[in-house]
Amino acid sequence: MDTTSGLLKVAVIGAESTGKTTLCQRLAAELRGLHLDEVLRHWVNQKGCPPGQDEQLQIIQAQQRQEIWGLQQATHQNKDWLFCDSAPLVTAAYSHYYFNDSSLCNLASSHHQTHYAATLFCQPQGLDWVAEPGQRDSPKAREAVHRILLDLLEPVQTEQLVFLSGGLEQRYELASAFLKGLHSKFARGPDTS
Repeated sequence: MDTTSGLLKVAVIGAESTGKTTLCQRLAAELRGLHLDEVLRHWVNQKGCPPGQDEQLQIIQAQQRQEIWGLQQATHQNKDWLFCDSAPLVTAAYSHYYFNDSSLCNLASSHHQTHYAATLFCQPQGLDWVAEPGQRDSPKAREAVHRILLDLLEPVQTEQLVFLSGGLEQRYELASAFLKGLHSKFARGPDTS
């Protein structure tokens, strides 16, 4: 991940109904960041149905294009952060769960390991599942996708990953403290001791 401009890109991931959007919006507002909306949400709103198995790669490609655009916008606006509401890794996890298709996992995992300064992983624990017709499936789906994401995140360096659970305020406080420490680390440059 290129951090020479001082702009850090953060993946905010998790299964459905884990507070990703709320967290992204607040972090962007309070930490001089730009928030990218969830591609899948727009897809469902526009098409009136979730993407099929043959459309999952299109979602990942749209996420990648949106991140490129977001980096340009955030740089132009002199932001410190780019908060990505979900990431290709989540799309791969959903494809694995709904279609028993793991073909996108390597692509998404490779993208994840090379394109984010940090990952905020929103856990199901501490938040009730809330229905959202057309966008969310069930608490059972949330748990299953969460377990798939845990497996997909194994290669991610632990110093770049924080697990967020509890209520929304607790998640924000944990994420904010983690990101401020990360920003400070990148501002100092690499440790040469």
